[in-house]
Amino acid sequence: MKNLKFRILLFTSVCVLTASSFTTVNIPVVNERISVQDSLNIGHFLQKVSMDYAWELNLSKQIKTKTQLSRIREYAVKTIDMCILAHKDLQVFAGPAKVTLADSASVPQKISEVMFAKKTNSDINTTYLLTSISNHQQIINRYEKVILSSDTAIVSMVKKHLRSLRRNLEMAKFLSKNLKNGKLIPDRPPKAEDTIPPVKERHP
Repeated sequence: MKNLKFRILLFTSVCVLTASSFTTVNIPVVNERISVQDSLNIGHFLQKVSMDYAWELNLSKQIKTKTQLSRIREYAVKTIDMCILAHKDLQVFAGPAKVTLADSASVPQKISEVMFAKKTNSDINTTYLLTSISNHQQIINRYEKVILSSDTAIVSMVKKHLRSLRRNLEMAKFLSKNLKNGKLIPDRPPKAEDTIPPVKERHP
């Protein structure tokens, strides 16, 4: 009888230990998507990226009136449109986050004016393109930090603007690369007929 009680007690103890071991084991779970609130403050992100767009908008507005190169003026116009559209999309998230976005009025006008002060047309084009390239890359870097957000609305917005930013960035790099002595070199080498003067016909 005593032997039976001992066996029952031993069996019960083993069951209790086994059950407790299952409750204390931590099973690692891989979270493939990271909440944007965990990775950074969404309000801070919105303010920073809106300031980047506002800075880009102001510079593009100024170069639009200052440059003598039509292709850089066209790039500035596209950049202005891109910044305005981005601001509208960011505003959708600014309300719930209870933040005020920066706009072109938030960027001190004198700072952007100083960048173009006492510079030749060649200098202002170079300054604008290099600044625009740097600014585009900064916005892209900010967007890439939230691309793994669990908020599908933010991810959709980020992907949309990453596409337009990267296209615009490539255009700015192309213009900067082809800007020589204040002029844009042709997209292609001139053809022979472009450089050989026409033969004058001789009249008897």
